[in-house]
Amino acid sequence: MSIASDSYGTVEGVAALARTWTTDDTFLDADAYQDGTNPSLTTVEKWINQVSALLNTALAKYGFVVPITTSRGVLVTASIVEQLVADLCAYANSKGRFLTEKFTDKGLSVWRAIRDDLDEWVLEYAPGLEQDGAERVASNIDEIGFRSTNEKGEATYPIFQREGFGNRFQDWDKR
Repeated sequence: MSIASDSYGTVEGVAALARTWTTDDTFLDADAYQDGTNPSLTTVEKWINQVSALLNTALAKYGFVVPITTSRGVLVTASIVEQLVADLCAYANSKGRFLTEKFTDKGLSVWRAIRDDLDEWVLEYAPGLEQDGAERVASNIDEIGFRSTNEKGEATYPIFQREGFGNRFQDWDKR
């Protein structure tokens, strides 16, 4: 396995945050000559790709063109991905924030917590990413959905009309 081209961060960056789980600051796959680390190099690469994909999905939800390619944007996205993957490394070794009493009392899954962290991160960093030059396009996340036609293609109308609630509207353009 290798890190995908649209992923953020490096194995070395994760190893710097999760040295306890490495051998000589390196994640290893087991082979005939040596024991591997827990987690293995392949697992860490897979997690970097998965967390990056979740981050790209969150960024796209808020209108960013992914992957982020500005130099500062790449650094900050790498930092959140590497931190979350380091948290997964600790979890794989029965340590870290995903095993605290406070976390387990919430009843969240590890991956749900990561998705929530990424969503909050995108909301916090969106203005800075945009000011740094990260491309952003219009998103329909804040639009109200509606159907103007039914399955037969016939026009649909609201179930309730405003007048039914006593609302009377004056069209000030018509005098």
